[in-house]
Amino acid sequence: MQPAISNLTEALAYQLNELYDAEKKLREAIPGCLDKVKSTSLKNELRQYGESCRDKLVKLERVYNYLMKEPADNKSKIIDKLIENTKGMLASAMANEMKDVMLTACLHTINHYKIAGYSTALVFAEQLELDNAVDLLAEVLAWEKKTNSSLLDVAVYDVNTKASEYGKSS
Repeated sequence: MQPAISNLTEALAYQLNELYDAEKKLREAIPGCLDKVKSTSLKNELRQYGESCRDKLVKLERVYNYLMKEPADNKSKIIDKLIENTKGMLASAMANEMKDVMLTACLHTINHYKIAGYSTALVFAEQLELDNAVDLLAEVLAWEKKTNSSLLDVAVYDVNTKASEYGKSS
């Protein structure tokens, strides 16, 4: 059952719950992807992404403190579907090079979902004039945007190139 949302503070808390659940689930899912990855740069990016989930959870907990709320036990169906889709893509990719391409693409999609969520939470916090929460959310949003850039670099300069070369040599 969805919680009732009757004001902007509750809307912010709902958005935070979605993000909190996403970070927890990604932190759990990422280690399982590491053994399926061939690219060293993608492995490094995955490790950093997993470590950053922990840091983002801490920042989100601090935002909850400013709202005087606790993380709710919401289950993000969106992140569940994105993780399920990622697992399916990895299972469908035949060659290691294609697993790297598909994992990078799926991570990019997940990252864009989170950028949208953090952007929304940031706007809510700004409108509520929660300066400390704004600072924390802006920092996390900057991390997500940096991850976006790093994932693009991994795709363009590593995994897509290797997959392209793999396809030509077959």
